[in-house]
Amino acid sequence: MVGYRVLFMGSPVFAVPALSALMSHPKTAVVAVVTQPDQPKGRGKKPAPTPVKLAAEAKSIPVFTPCAKRELLRVVAHIRPDLIVVVAYGRILPAAITDQYVCVNVHGSLLPHYRGASPIHTALMANDQHTGVTLIRMNAKMDAGDILLLSETAIFHNDFFQTLHDRLSLMGGDILHSFLDNVDLHLANAYPQVDAAVSYCQKLFPEDALLSADRSPIENWGIIRAFSPVPGAYVVESGKRIKILEARLEDNGLVPVTVKPEGKNSMSYADYQRGKGTLSFFKRPQ
Repeated sequence: MVGYRVLFMGSPVFAVPALSALMSHPKTAVVAVVTQPDQPKGRGKKPAPTPVKLAAEAKSIPVFTPCAKRELLRVVAHIRPDLIVVVAYGRILPAAITDQYVCVNVHGSLLPHYRGASPIHTALMANDQHTGVTLIRMNAKMDAGDILLLSETAIFHNDFFQTLHDRLSLMGGDILHSFLDNVDLHLANAYPQVDAAVSYCQKLFPEDALLSADRSPIENWGIIRAFSPVPGAYVVESGKRIKILEARLEDNGLVPVTVKPEGKNSMSYADYQRGKGTLSFFKRPQ
């Protein structure tokens, strides 16, 4: 494929570097973007566009926000792209699209590990030492397509969700750029995922960020890293949530570094202790 028309599908800020890579590559023309509809945000609950929509509109690229499968099919049929690139769109594409078009997807893990909605959080919660991004040729099953390219990175001791998210996001743009340099070669050399190695990650909920005395210090540390800076892992003290935004492992125990009491700004744990004393959760043997 040379000089081909691309339809980009993505929604969160994670997808923006991939869109930028497509817009800057000499072989591609991004003819349209599909993203999630505007969602209520903030205290006023005013509808807010996705980061991908904002990035596309800044470059005068047409944007579509289909709410239903039938509407999505109409959009794709109208555009008839040479290539569909999907990065964190938020919806599984039907076979009517993946069977008819060349569809590739950037996923934030080293597939077949961590198929699903929360690969970055899950890698941190598992205290993995490495992760990466995978480019796959999509089929109608979630994150199950043949592998086109892989790019790996270490998970450093001081990484937390935001730092790892941002690094993988940039890597997503880079891996797409490499793919576009020789699309036909990469498509020809795609290889299937190993079924025996498949693992999954789930959609996360607020209660997943609750620290537990039933877990080891290193397991709780993984949760703290996975939910930092937002929404923040937390403990409950006197009926109120205290978020633990940063912590360190020390002498086989977990020591808070930065906390955010409910309704207050974040502060050092030392400052919190001066005013409130030691959190009971961290007085327990760990």
